[in-house]
Amino acid sequence: MALATEGCIIPDTYPTMSAGYLEPCDFVLRGGSYTGHSYWSSTVATWPLVVLTVSSDRLTLCSSGLGGFHYDFPKNSVENLVLRTRNILPGVPVAGLQIIHNLPGIPPYIVFGTFCPAKLTSALKSLGFEYAVTRNASAQRGVGQTIKPYVTALGSIMAVILGLLFKFRILSFLKGDTILSGGREIPTEAFANFIARILFVGGGISFLIVLSWLIQRRMRRYRE
Repeated sequence: MALATEGCIIPDTYPTMSAGYLEPCDFVLRGGSYTGHSYWSSTVATWPLVVLTVSSDRLTLCSSGLGGFHYDFPKNSVENLVLRTRNILPGVPVAGLQIIHNLPGIPPYIVFGTFCPAKLTSALKSLGFEYAVTRNASAQRGVGQTIKPYVTALGSIMAVILGLLFKFRILSFLKGDTILSGGREIPTEAFANFIARILFVGGGISFLIVLSWLIQRRMRRYRE
């Protein structure tokens, strides 16, 4: 079970009030991440395996599954936040939040990616986290604001394949009875089914985007 708000998945394993909503001080978003010493040497955790929790006094980044991690950033350890935004498709924005910190034992290069930039910026602003905003360089030049349809089609296929791997618990880290997700132990079967549904929906949306592009292209050629 999970609460879904404007396309952002909010696990209900986090502290809730009696009405069933998250505590006012916590904003939770699901996405992906890059962690390492630099972009080129970082380890990638894909959406939706990473959870960012924005609290009044800290940021917490967790990843479940193989190679999972739990990084806690008290507010006074965050030296800077850099938000980079771009469109992967027309009207489909993504954002990457780089957390520049001074904590030993945590990789120096930390970036959280989300499909919900508005929710992320709202959470940061409401809880007093200042950040700098930059646009993707290629987007500033008007180049690369969209990706080629065949890449989207490939992503759709990969999402379905990954969804099947989760659905039937083929991956090694899904063999146990419980799994760590967002800092809490939850039943692996429920987690796997939940992620599989997300991947199937994402794959279906990507397929519809490609189909729409093909129809529009055919119509333009017909008009010509």
